[in-house]
Amino acid sequence: MAAKNKFMNAMKMPAIADMFSSEADRQRESGDLVTEVPLSELHPFVNHPFEVRDDEDMQKLVDSIKENGVLTNLTERPYSNADYENNGCFIGVYNGKAYFEEREIIPGSGFRRTVLTTVDAAGRAETVWDPWPQAEWVLGDDGGRYIWLYRDNYNTSYAARALLDTETGQITPVTQALQTGSGAVSLRGKAHDGRWLVVIGADSAGRTTDYGLIDADQFAAGSTDWQPVTMWQG
Repeated sequence: MAAKNKFMNAMKMPAIADMFSSEADRQRESGDLVTEVPLSELHPFVNHPFEVRDDEDMQKLVDSIKENGVLTNLTERPYSNADYENNGCFIGVYNGKAYFEEREIIPGSGFRRTVLTTVDAAGRAETVWDPWPQAEWVLGDDGGRYIWLYRDNYNTSYAARALLDTETGQITPVTQALQTGSGAVSLRGKAHDGRWLVVIGADSAGRTTDYGLIDADQFAAGSTDWQPVTMWQG
């Protein structure tokens, strides 16, 4: 009898709910049930920003990508005689806008820059400078929101560099000096996190010896709180 009771106690009897429930009920309670819903019963919510299209326009897009690849729109500036007469010149794209300068020809001595204009992706033109603030300034490196301004001869003195804020139009002189060597700090590139890689040191021959990383807004505010960078020496 003792052996029989021991055997009965060792048996694991299912709960009554399990005995009278289906496999689907148990899956539903455990969260493992997969329910098939007919597509005809699925409806997008109002003003859903995405949709699946399978129409003639979509097929044309597919065929175009197969033939030409993905095409990217270009910023277009309507041509006018004034551009030719004013010797209009495309400078480059900075912070998503195309920049153009107009020049006044000076017989026997080259030209003088007079007007700086931007054109955005929608074709809207905006005058940045009219007249040009300093005749020797040219647009240089792309620093994102800020454009580095240089002198025509790319002089390395304090007065040689300034920052143009593309959002406000403000011009800020670059006053941060090299830690070693003579001249001002200069831009060399941008890190993946958006910080500027700047030259902060040079030897007596002008060769770069030290670099630093610094946030662009902090640098524009005059900060020298950069993170020194050890470059690979090869």
